[in-house]
Amino acid sequence: MKTAVPHFDIACAVIRRKDGRILICQRTPSGLLGGLWEFPGGKVEDGESLEEAAKREVLEETGVRVNIGPKIAAVKHAYSHFKITLHAFEADFVSGTPKALGCQGVKWVSPTDLVLYAFPKANRRVLVLLN
Repeated sequence: MKTAVPHFDIACAVIRRKDGRILICQRTPSGLLGGLWEFPGGKVEDGESLEEAAKREVLEETGVRVNIGPKIAAVKHAYSHFKITLHAFEADFVSGTPKALGCQGVKWVSPTDLVLYAFPKANRRVLVLLN
């Protein structure tokens, strides 16, 4: 009998500053998809809403406080040994100076320059929806 492939809900935030720049994080080199850039976020914990998870993960990864806005997309993606649904939200920067707390690096990038960074496939599917 085949065992069920685990599924995880991931919440991430597309954080925009007033000048339009977007905050991205670089994954640590040792983990899954190491070195790639992504929107800050992570696994939704039990009893947590998607919005709460996005807000918490952003704070844990970058030290930045945000207000979570409308959902941009829910992207389903399968890896070899698990599946995810990436829930991406618009987010407004509230306060804090971005620091690489749960990642290798953080950077404010203009939307037109996002194409210059290597993103995992699920994040790339969110990228094409941004304006």
